[in-house]
Amino acid sequence: MKKLILILISIIIVFSVAVMVIFIAEPYRVKKHNRLAGPVFKEAEIQYGNKKYSKALKGYKKIVDDYYKSRYTFGALEKTVEIYDKYRRRGPQTEYLEKFIKLFYDRKESARYIYKLADITFMLKGDEEKALKYYQHIINKFPSTNWAKKASDRLTDIAIRIYSPEKAMISIDKTLSETLSGKRKDYLLLKKIEIMWKHGKVREAYEITAEISRPLKDFVKNNLIFNQLIVREEPTYEHLILLSQAYDRLGFSRKAEQAEKRADKLKDAKNR
Repeated sequence: MKKLILILISIIIVFSVAVMVIFIAEPYRVKKHNRLAGPVFKEAEIQYGNKKYSKALKGYKKIVDDYYKSRYTFGALEKTVEIYDKYRRRGPQTEYLEKFIKLFYDRKESARYIYKLADITFMLKGDEEKALKYYQHIINKFPSTNWAKKASDRLTDIAIRIYSPEKAMISIDKTLSETLSGKRKDYLLLKKIEIMWKHGKVREAYEITAEISRPLKDFVKNNLIFNQLIVREEPTYEHLILLSQAYDRLGFSRKAEQAEKRADKLKDAKNR
């Protein structure tokens, strides 16, 4: 029993000493990283200004990888991600975007980069579960930012993709209950309309169109399902022209012509 107590005391002492060493050493490490990173960052900025991005990238990466405690790290990380974006190198870019969560998970300026990471994970890699965690991190850590609102909308997109229509509708309704008005509410209503349309609930979908507050805004006018639904239920000249314009803006010239011809026929019949 005495031996066990002595072992436990020894472990506690070793652990306490280790914590104290880290606590005492940390300010010195930060100071050292600042001292070493300063000249590297300055040189990288010069190379960046001269558009020598490969040379600048080496400097920025060295700061992020070796001197991550320095005050230059956030700026170096931003430039690293930016340069990889210029070169369309998603693999390395994703690796350094992940460092915003590791190193600056609670810094508000990180939200845009974590959102970008989440979008790459969701849109390009198709990893909904991992993207879900990134979007949720933004909502939890930076709730007052515009990025949190965008992340909430993306959660709706994920819900539509991976859940049943019923669960997706619950997710959208929950978000709608927290959204008073404006573009975001219209966006969510469009998503709701799309789900209903795809599952044969045409009349219910049409009834929701009346709740859209800004039907002439581009993001609504370009929504084909919205316009097809309106034309189906109210085939007026004006609605057919809007559908034709939506087809045309999205590159469906033949369908645009067909909708325009229908509109002209309707107009001619009315004028007789």
